[in-house]
This record gives sequence, structure tokens and C-alpha cells, in this order.
Amino acid sequence: MYILIAGYENQTKNYRVALESLGACTACLSSKFQKGPQAFPHDNPWEVKGAEPLAPFDGLLLPGGGDIYPELFGQENQGSTQVDLLLDLLQLHLFRAFYQAQKPILGICKGMQLINIALGGSLIQDLPGDVRKRHAYEGRDQIHFTEILPDTFLSSLYGPALITNSAHHQAVDKLGTDLLPAQFSPDGVTEALFHRNRMVFGVQWHPERMFLSSSLDKLNSRNLSRSQVLSHSQVLSHSQVFSRSQALSHSQVPGQKENQKTGDGSLVLAYFLSLCSPVSQGEGQF
Repeated sequence: MYILIAGYENQTKNYRVALESLGACTACLSSKFQKGPQAFPHDNPWEVKGAEPLAPFDGLLLPGGGDIYPELFGQENQGSTQVDLLLDLLQLHLFRAFYQAQKPILGICKGMQLINIALGGSLIQDLPGDVRKRHAYEGRDQIHFTEILPDTFLSSLYGPALITNSAHHQAVDKLGTDLLPAQFSPDGVTEALFHRNRMVFGVQWHPERMFLSSSLDKLNSRNLSRSQVLSHSQVLSHSQVFSRSQALSHSQVPGQKENQKTGDGSLVLAYFLSLCSPVSQGEGQF
């Protein structure tokens, strides 16, 4: 299984470590695109040779990062910072290519926001006051409760609620075409969304920083095959998910941040990888 992470190698270590710990192979954007737009979009930004550059990849992960260039969703700058227009354009180019090919796409933090604007949605560029304090990264991730809507991809993984990390000052505003919400924080911020009939979904939090290596150790100790590991999140009961999140020690895979309170982010990453299998892609939706 080969996943393209739409970010530069020096900015995506946590994502690569988490996905590779679940058995996936990963590739990132070529660092040459950090130097200027001369080769974009005619060259393959991931430097894969061949007539069909998407062919090697089973799915696309849009990672977190800075803010999105506001003119890309029809607004003037109203608090956006750390903008990288070239990276935004590369990521939008990749989203459209994978979307047209009907391959699975997962967006994390900025990546979820990018999915939203790519499909015609908009963003709140800077959350107000106390809401911002509950969500923005201030030397560390914030931690908060979220409510999960029933009959969504997250409810099958975590049940009706999840404690997540948080490291963002922007949020989804108007939802893009055919996108539906899956999760909210108590102050009304959209924490997850999914496409009505495509294998496209996103979370505002960082599952790669809520990753339990001890969960994988327990699965591996049962001598499960990789396909069984990737489907494990779909057979856990709600009570098992919550008890596991509380009981397991958070010994992280290398490079991951630790927090004793959040749920197990490996579940949603494993779910994404399960969608990248040929059987799931043949179904065309989830």
C-alpha cells in the first residue's frame, strides 16, 4: 500500500512514521518545490516516472501545516499566517487529481480545511477570543471533548464522543459541495467532515500525534495479518474503544507527541488505509 503525503519531507515526519507503523509505504513532495514554482505543475512533484503519475499511489494524505492563502477561497486576509501559496496550489492540484481518480483522501487539520475549500466551502480565518484559546497551539496541543454524530465514519470507530488534541486557529465555515459534518467541539467548531459519496474525509485534530504504539503491540502479539490489523478498528465495540483509550499507556512511536487524555488516533489512520485497499476502491464510496 503506497500513500502520497502532500507535504515536504522535512515537515511530515510524524505522518510518515504513523502510516509506516501501520504497514503502509509513503512518499512526500519533492523538496525542489520549496525553492520555486519553475517546474509546477508540469513535472511530477513527487518525482515518480511514468505515463500515469498517480498509478503507484493508493491514497492521498493532506497533512497539517500553515494557513491557506485566503484568495483561494475568495477572501481577503483576515488573520491568516504562515501562508505558502505554492504548497497550497500543489495540494489543490493533487486533491483534484486523486478526487477525479476516485482514490481515498484523508485531510488532517489544514488538510481538512483544504478539502473544504477545494469543494467550494469557506473558512473562518481566525477564531474569536475564548474559542481560539481552546483550539490554538500555544507551545503545546490543546485538549478538548468532542461530540461525534451518529452513523458517520467516526461513530463506527469511537462511538458518540472523543477527546482530541487541537492545534489550529482557523476552522471550517461554509461546507463545500457534498460534504457533511461528522464531529463538533462544544463551541460549535467542525472537527471532522466527510463526502456524501466519495472516499474523502477529514479531521481537524492530529491523529498522528494521538498514536498508541502499545495498541499496535497488542495487535501484533496476536499474530494478525496486516489486513486484519487495518480492519481492527471496524470491529471494536464503543466500550472497547473507550476502555482501550483509558487503559493503555501512551508510549508513542518515534517522533510522536504524547498526551495521556486523548483517544487512539491510530484507529482513524487504520480506517483510511483500509479504504485504500483494492476492494474498498472498487466500491467507490464508504
